[in-house]
Amino acid sequence: MLVLRQTIRHISALVPDQWKRHLKTALLEEPDTEASLRRMQQLAFNPVVVIDVGAYIGEWTSCFKRIFPSARVLMVLPTCANPQVQCTLNPQDRPSKGLFLLP
Repeated sequence: MLVLRQTIRHISALVPDQWKRHLKTALLEEPDTEASLRRMQQLAFNPVVVIDVGAYIGEWTSCFKRIFPSARVLMVLPTCANPQVQCTLNPQDRPSKGLFLLP
């Protein structure tokens, strides 16, 4: 199983994101966050504010903002010294895009 995981990581960079989502849901029966959020949108879910606890690099928030661009997001991180967060989320863009980072 370890060899399989290592192989998947190496190949992952070559596979488009859309295919990755399909493989995860079809083969690994892993829930698809984007599909779930889109389904919620179809059911008239329209959040004004959400809280992303454990935001890390902002992957969930980025997906959420693509589907609900007008919603505001409070991102809560367990540590403020994560260099990846600083790269992924531009501090000047956060308030204008409704993103607020709380370390």
